[in-house]
Amino acid sequence: MATNPEKALEQNNDKPSASLKRPIKLCLLDECKATSGKHTANPTDDGRGGNKRKSDSVANLSKTSKPPFSHVDRIQLYTIPPSPLILLHNATANRLDLSSINEPATASHIIAASSNAILSFFQTVRTNSDRLIYIATALIFESTSPLPYGGRKNKPGYIEFEGTTIASLLEYIVSAAFKRYWAFRGRQAVDFVVESLNKAMTLHLEQDRDLLNELMLRGIGKAGHHRRRNRNVVPEGLEHVDENWIERVGVEFTPARTTLRNL
Repeated sequence: MATNPEKALEQNNDKPSASLKRPIKLCLLDECKATSGKHTANPTDDGRGGNKRKSDSVANLSKTSKPPFSHVDRIQLYTIPPSPLILLHNATANRLDLSSINEPATASHIIAASSNAILSFFQTVRTNSDRLIYIATALIFESTSPLPYGGRKNKPGYIEFEGTTIASLLEYIVSAAFKRYWAFRGRQAVDFVVESLNKAMTLHLEQDRDLLNELMLRGIGKAGHHRRRNRNVVPEGLEHVDENWIERVGVEFTPARTTLRNL
């Protein structure tokens, strides 16, 4: 698939830069590995009577040019296709990280592997992983979040989610971010999801039960998973669980005791 940056710039009433006079070839996800680093060896005139390889001109273009579009909701043109990314559980640092894939991978494999990495990360603590997913959902499903989750206050992007299970919720969170990245709209959504998932774990380790319960109930509501009338009651199985190795910080009260003298 070939895209002419001059034509795209003319449609946006922008003056094309001198470094973007050559068409830039974009690769699909499955073609990135096969085509990355391969350029035609036909020489071109460098304007001084000498010859240059096309690979040299592409290398210079990548250093000096910028994507014609900078808006987060527009397609970004890259001189080099973006590397396929995947979510990994960093067991040493106990956090989620984004990593580049060295081998070709299908979209379904990336989504499934990233979802499994999230579950592996959340299962390192004693609380139910579903609780942490709902807490992360409360952080992600906001109108102020980057697209595709945010948007207009009265119609944010996350209302497109219609799943009824925790598995479908996790798949939507992961797939929506990656699909936006694959559509050449930047990696802001992917980075935001990773940051929110790590933040959910950080909040849990801080052991603020009231805040965590509030976030979890908010996440359940935004996902449309309320199953009872009283939406302020923590569902069974999703209660807060203290971590044994963490010392809770707070004030403890001793209940008043009735003495025999007052009976």
